Amino acid sequence: MQERAAALGFDDLRAYLQARCDAGHSVPRIAAELGVGDWQVQAALARSGVRLAELGFADLAAYLRARHVEQGWSVKRMRAELGVGRRWLVGELGRLGLRP
Repeated sequence: MQERAAALGFDDLRAYLQARCDAGHSVPRIAAELGVGDWQVQAALARSGVRLAELGFADLAAYLRARHVEQGWSVKRMRAELGVGRRWLVGELGRLGLRP
């Protein structure tokens, strides 16, 4: 994905994702442009923090602590908001020492 974003004239994948999201492109449209699956774009958006910044969070750890620990959101609800898979989200919670 990084190489394709560079070929499209962007410094890095995050810059590409931010520009496309700012322009209102859908995940399927971004995936088609990059030649990858929707889930790969969803994971890249979460990792890069593009969606998190739109939601008012500095990074994934801040998001997970606020939504899951402080607000008591379920994994299902966070997945819906972020557009990511269960396995990835549960793995990130575990990496931060948070219980799903």
